[in-house]
Amino acid sequence: MARRTYDPDSLEEAFAIMDECAEEDTRVFELAPLDTRIEEMPLRTLRTLRSECRVSEAIDEMVIHRVGAVGVVSELDGKLIGLFTERDVVVRVAAKGLDPKHTRLCDVMTAQPDSLRVDDTLAYLAYEMQVHGFCHVPIADEQGEIRHLVSLRDVVSFLLRPVEARISTMPPAPYHGEVHLDVEYG
Repeated sequence: MARRTYDPDSLEEAFAIMDECAEEDTRVFELAPLDTRIEEMPLRTLRTLRSECRVSEAIDEMVIHRVGAVGVVSELDGKLIGLFTERDVVVRVAAKGLDPKHTRLCDVMTAQPDSLRVDDTLAYLAYEMQVHGFCHVPIADEQGEIRHLVSLRDVVSFLLRPVEARISTMPPAPYHGEVHLDVEYG
């Protein structure tokens, strides 16, 4: 039977470090306030394409600009009539075997997407995303013109901004020494 040695100083030290880190984590891991207005977040401009554009053009636009969705605007007045997202690529195009080079955005977009305003709160944005399963929400300016797009990643990044430095400097484990236990194996 193999025996491991028990070093009480190391174990006590490990528990002390864990307790200290847990106490510090409760102070440091505070999220950005949920009553923050959307306009206080870093907002990205909504990239748009005409409704007659092909899916392949939308995919190119999303890749080039590193976004997960593009707005689809009317050929007549340029108003937003839909949203085309990376999820639409998977569910409405690829899963149905459609050719992205021949499929028009107006045939596979999410029509008349819900939008919020820059003066809505982060709590309301998060609620709408969670309840409706949105990963991308168009945002209207003070005049009601849809100008921005907020993604779920944007929300999470903004919420975690106060703890970003703490996360990047945390050790992988609270105790890095070796703990020896007096345990018989057999």
